[in-house]
Amino acid sequence: MVSIILSAKGKLRELTIPCIQSIRATVTTPYEIIGLDDGSKDGTYEYMRGACNKAIRLSRIGVGAARNIGLRMATGDHILFVDNDISPRQTGWLGAMLEDSQNYNVGVMGTFLSNEPFKWELARSADGLIDVPDVSGACMLFPRSTFARLGMLDPLFSRRAEDTDYCYRAKLSGLRVVITPRVFVNHRGGATYNGNEETEQLRKFWYKYRNHMHLVR
Repeated sequence: MVSIILSAKGKLRELTIPCIQSIRATVTTPYEIIGLDDGSKDGTYEYMRGACNKAIRLSRIGVGAARNIGLRMATGDHILFVDNDISPRQTGWLGAMLEDSQNYNVGVMGTFLSNEPFKWELARSADGLIDVPDVSGACMLFPRSTFARLGMLDPLFSRRAEDTDYCYRAKLSGLRVVITPRVFVNHRGGATYNGNEETEQLRKFWYKYRNHMHLVR
């Protein structure tokens, strides 16, 4: 089973409802949805209580800390982070991700996203996957063994870069970070958590890893 940890911060009708509906319409493998409402005031939590297997109301603690709570609630063999600004259309997309994640030493997997066209033409590895420095937390899959090795997300990253940080830690531990070109997901890009703190989050990432940047290619 896959534990889908869905982050939302407002925009119930614009993003959250379409996102959950698209997941339910296209996922064909066993899953649970854990809804994280990080301080919405538009009925998001009430909707999640009925639409998700589990739901929790949070108080604007940020995406890193919120997803850590979701990790503690997850019971699946695999964990999928999604933001409420994705809308998958491809039936069986999660099953394809699970299949490709069985390839050698894959620790974290992402997909082609509609807002990242620069990744669509990257070179494939021998197994058909695309090895990358990081993947977006908007749609990010990893097995429980990766979680056991890396532990929780760093709550320091409250708006951005928590996914980049986790991927970087995976690479440092010897795991692969990859994209499967078999899956394409529509993504609004930054609509879940507004990007007005992006520079500050990237600054935190740089200072955390400035002495290790030469270790990962």
